[in-house]
Amino acid sequence: MASSTASASTGECTGRSAGSGSEEFPIAHNADIAAKVLAAAPVDDDEKKPLWRYVRILEKTGKGEGANAKIKCRLCDHQFQGRYYRVKAHLLKISGAGVKFCRVVTVHVLEQLRA
Repeated sequence: MASSTASASTGECTGRSAGSGSEEFPIAHNADIAAKVLAAAPVDDDEKKPLWRYVRILEKTGKGEGANAKIKCRLCDHQFQGRYYRVKAHLLKISGAGVKFCRVVTVHVLEQLRA
């Protein structure tokens, strides 16, 4: 179960995954927080597929380099099976890929991801 807590001084919310022990990423309600969310992900040099830096490959489930994998989103801890297309759909909120949208990604984050 996920819960959100609001900081009275900054007005920002933090998405937390109960019992996961993973990093916490703020829900980006403005451009400044969005920049912090995106900067917190590890650097990846894959220019053709830059969204890989926001997910972690838990296990390769297929054969070959472009095969399916078990994937976990670094922002919301959602796990799913697939390839880069599904990572892109999850983070950029593209419907039709059969994957849940990332709840941490807001309009401000989307603007920076698509840039």
